Amino acid sequence: MQKLLYAFVAVIILAACVGNGKERAKIDVAQSIINERPDSALAILDSLEASSNQFSQSTLRRWQLLRLMAQNKCDTVFRSDSLQLVLTDYYDHHGSPNEKMWAHYLLGRAFADMGEIPEAIRAYQKAEESADTASRNCDFRTLCAILGQKAYIFNIQRMPKEQIDALRQYSYFAKKDGRIYDYIRGYEQQLPAWYALDDTARCFRLTNKCHRMYLENGMVQEAESVYPTAILILLLDSQYTKARPFMQAFENKSGLFDQNGDIQQGREHYYNSKGMYYNGVNQLDSAEYYFRKLAGYDIAFNYDAYIGLLEVYRKRGALDSITKYSILAERALDSIHTESEADALSLVISSYNYARKEEVAREKTMEAAKAWKLLTISTVLFVLTSIIICLLYMKRRKERREKQQELSRLESQFLDVSKKYEKTEDELKSLRTDKDRIVREKEEEKENLLLEIKKYKESINNLSRKEKESMLMDSPVVKKYHNAAFFTSSSQLPPNKTDWNDLMVIIRQCLPFFTSKVIDGGILGEQEQKVCILTRLGLHNGDVALLLDIKPQNVTNAKVRANLKLFGEEKASALYKNLKNVEKLFL
Repeated sequence: MQKLLYAFVAVIILAACVGNGKERAKIDVAQSIINERPDSALAILDSLEASSNQFSQSTLRRWQLLRLMAQNKCDTVFRSDSLQLVLTDYYDHHGSPNEKMWAHYLLGRAFADMGEIPEAIRAYQKAEESADTASRNCDFRTLCAILGQKAYIFNIQRMPKEQIDALRQYSYFAKKDGRIYDYIRGYEQQLPAWYALDDTARCFRLTNKCHRMYLENGMVQEAESVYPTAILILLLDSQYTKARPFMQAFENKSGLFDQNGDIQQGREHYYNSKGMYYNGVNQLDSAEYYFRKLAGYDIAFNYDAYIGLLEVYRKRGALDSITKYSILAERALDSIHTESEADALSLVISSYNYARKEEVAREKTMEAAKAWKLLTISTVLFVLTSIIICLLYMKRRKERREKQQELSRLESQFLDVSKKYEKTEDELKSLRTDKDRIVREKEEEKENLLLEIKKYKESINNLSRKEKESMLMDSPVVKKYHNAAFFTSSSQLPPNKTDWNDLMVIIRQCLPFFTSKVIDGGILGEQEQKVCILTRLGLHNGDVALLLDIKPQNVTNAKVRANLKLFGEEKASALYKNLKNVEKLFL
């Protein structure tokens, strides 16, 4: 009997899995077309509502999430945030970074539709933080939508700097996603914000940049649609002749005007620029026509329209109309001030900052609550890891000490043989006139020493760059130069010519590319070479000046000249880094 019960339960579970599998397939289809055909995706998801009560929790949450996504893309206005809150709570602990980002983005859209701006910004920020931008699977399209929504809020809250930052990120991620139009559009949308910051020079540079990028990507109409901000700036500066070609290109080539000359909906403020232009060139009838046309579209345009009509009637000398439009302009300005959201902006920022701190504190509390469960395991792992690290460190230290001793011995032997070779060479020169036997003996000795030098050179050449560096810096002759600040001590003598010769031998062997570029390159003078050599050894300006018996300012000047000649940089401070990198560049 019990076996039959188990079999019956297994059949039910299998049937449920098969059923959910079919529904998940439909959900997969909806997700695949949700960006290009959100209405079709929504229809598919709506068709699953009747069977949604049979979904597993993961399938149900995914269906709810994608359905909200499709509704949002179909411009549905959200009147409640209850489902969004359920989804954010679920996906904060389950699912992928994309799903977590989608949930918080949809919560932000709900808050925005309900007029709760601080909460919307907080939700967008959380959504942005949830995105894994290092992953190739990151949904950059939705991330750009989030940044676009933030930029929109910053725009209506009159926060141009924050708006620009959001749009810059928008462009960056759009380019990363391969959407060139959105990449350029992100820059174009920065123009009003830079205008609000009164940076007209940047407005013109950005206009030219967007125009060029659109043309480079074959978007001709888009290229000609970038001019309105530049046109307005020129008109405000009374540069009507310069503004006219931009206006003609915008009106004739942008594709934003219909056959009646009416501009695309949402861009009607351009009629203000048309009125300003005709007013500036004294075509007052045309100016009046466009200012009146501007006033008929949106109450937000009334102030500009009334100011324009006021200027027209001032030129005509119509006192009654001047009085009328002065009053209307004043009332429109008062309306703008009344509806200003400056106080709301302060509330947004303070609420947002407070909420972020509160959220961080809450997350830390949750982490502390979980920490005690893992304390014992963590402690054991820490102790074991510490022991392993200590053992590895001691082993590495021992190996390094032995290696250092070997390097010191190699360096000492190399210097000894090099000195013998130089001495023998000198003796050989003085004995050229002696008997052939002595000459042959010395030549044999020279050849033997050359073989020994070659052997030591090969040993040194086989060292790694790091070992050569260590051999150089730990050599007694280099240490003697590093002790330059203590020459006043009776037990310490300053480096002499012999020390300098020893130093050059070591440098030529350990730093061949440095030698080729700095010493044998024929670019630097003798003093500049010495300054470069001592700087490469890590000596400071004061020690270099003391060793070369020159002023510290002369050391700085020599560094500037050397850095300019060798690396094309006119900074003394960068010379050391550039000299250190010479060996790396050839490896």
